This record gives sequence, C-alpha cells and structure tokens, in this order.
Amino acid sequence: MSYVGDFSFFFSLMSSDSFDKKDLRPTLAIFDFDGTLIRRDSFLLFLKYGLGIFGTLRHLPYFCLCFLRFKQGVLSAKQAKELMLRPIIKGKRAEELNLLCEQFVIQQLHRIERKEAILALCRHQELGHRICIVSASPIDWIIPWAKTKGIDLVIGAKLEQAGQIVTGRLNGPNCNKKEKIRYLQHYIPNFETRYRCYAYGDSNGDQDLLNIVDIPQYRKFDINLIS
Repeated sequence: MSYVGDFSFFFSLMSSDSFDKKDLRPTLAIFDFDGTLIRRDSFLLFLKYGLGIFGTLRHLPYFCLCFLRFKQGVLSAKQAKELMLRPIIKGKRAEELNLLCEQFVIQQLHRIERKEAILALCRHQELGHRICIVSASPIDWIIPWAKTKGIDLVIGAKLEQAGQIVTGRLNGPNCNKKEKIRYLQHYIPNFETRYRCYAYGDSNGDQDLLNIVDIPQYRKFDINLIS
C-alpha cells in the first residue's frame, strides 16, 4: 500500500513569490574615520599635535587664511590641506613622519574613539566581514590606528614622498563625496554589486557613498542590523 501526500503547501513555500532568498554575497563594512570611528577631526588634531600649542598659535593666522581661501573657492580642499600640512611635514624623512603618526595614534586618537562605532566594528569582525576605512584625511596616521584594530585596508590620499623625503603634497585627489566611491572602485572594483555593503558616516561628505550601499548607517551604529 502506498501513500502520496499533498505537497502543494511545500511547493508554495518554494515559489519565487514566497521564498526569501538569502543574499549570498560576502559582506563589506565601510567606515568613515573622522567623526565616525573617532569623535573629532583628526586632520585638525594632527596640525595641533605636530606643531605643539605655541607653534599652532604662531601659525593660526596662516591656517585661517588657507581656510578662508578654500571657502572662497580660491583653493581646492586638497590644496588647502597641503598648505596647512607643510609647516609640519615638508622635508621630513619618511621614518620621522611614520614615528610622528604612530605617536599621534597612541597619544591622541586612541583617546577619542567612538565606543559605539568600535562595538559595531568588532561585531563585523566577529562575523568575518571584510572591513575598510575610507577617509578624507591623509591616511598616514589612520593606517597605524587601523593596524591596532586588525584592519588592513585603509583607502584615501597619502602624503607624497620623493625618495625618503616627504614633499608636503598628497598623492591623490581629496577623498570626499563622490571621490570616496572612486577610491573604493579603484581598490575594490564593483564593490557595490560584489558585496553586501554596510557604510558608516557622519557628514555630507559621506552621503554619496551611503546612497549606494545596502545598509547605510548615518550617525548611528545599530548592532541589530549587522548580520
């Protein structure tokens, strides 16, 4: 005696209309740095750290002039940053710059980490997600910070060197707004389709990136969304 059951309910679950297909793409978590992983702007902090309090006060009129010319459109963001950085870095040897950046991380950046962002970062790491940082600040001091968190991909402009001497220029466009997407495309081609993407940001400079990812997180770090 044989019995043939009614499998209509089973097949209805398997239909394209009712079966929730899991996204099988690997996951990429993209973090902005300034204001996101840390609570402040690391560029301005680096200026103060590199010059000291008295050096900063002495250069303050010069910094204000650079900023004013940037706001007036006379200087691009990249040009303004280069001019502001030169009193600190131009002519330094590469090893001097590296040491300065490492000390800056230890003495300044670790103190201003955003706790909720670090919790989200750790959750992504626990789940085995690929993680990268993309920043408008020069990545020279972000790289040593990222290494302390087990992150090996930091994307953005780097301080240019001629041989072993720092020139005071940046080696690429200012990594902000649409340039963040271009930088990411260069290092991770077709990232927005190859990966299920999370992105974390805190400013207008992050909006273009947040608009194209699967799970945008603007000024929030919802652990419940991370899977």
